[in-house]
Amino acid sequence: MKAQNLVRLTTKLGLLSALLITAACTTGATSQTPTDSQPELTPQTPTETPVDWFAQTQRQPNVQFNVQRQAGTCPQTVGLWIFAQGYEGGADHTVVADTQAIASAPAKLIASEPKRVEYEAPLNSEYVSCVGQAKSEQLRAYTFQFRDGKVYFQMDVSWADGYQEIMYKGVSAFRPYIHWRAEE
Repeated sequence: MKAQNLVRLTTKLGLLSALLITAACTTGATSQTPTDSQPELTPQTPTETPVDWFAQTQRQPNVQFNVQRQAGTCPQTVGLWIFAQGYEGGADHTVVADTQAIASAPAKLIASEPKRVEYEAPLNSEYVSCVGQAKSEQLRAYTFQFRDGKVYFQMDVSWADGYQEIMYKGVSAFRPYIHWRAEE
């Protein structure tokens, strides 16, 4: 029983840390490191521009999918944050789709099955005409589709062997996230 409680605690802490990182992320930001022109902890005088400490915590998605355009104006890429915590015989995965970068409103859950989840979000005016898709052979569980003025993000592991379970799903910081487990 204690081992199950430890696994639950570890899973919840992993999800919480991923969500906190995601909440600090915004589009178009790059990670910054202190330089001579941007001191670490120097006091500011009232005439100086204050350092944006929050901006220094922002991160880009760690995976970019190329968008294959079929029609309209499409983004070149769409981002995904992928966090994994391995353990003997399996791993917990948390994925967060950066739909906020291309959407005009938060994503919403439109389909949920034991091994498949789908979200949609309306595209911003620049990309509303986009028809296309973004996927990867290496990360085939995740796909983005662009059609009807919306972006659809889907995770589907129904094709995979072994045990997979979607533990949590939702929207945080306007972005869809999925926390799932895979075991041998």
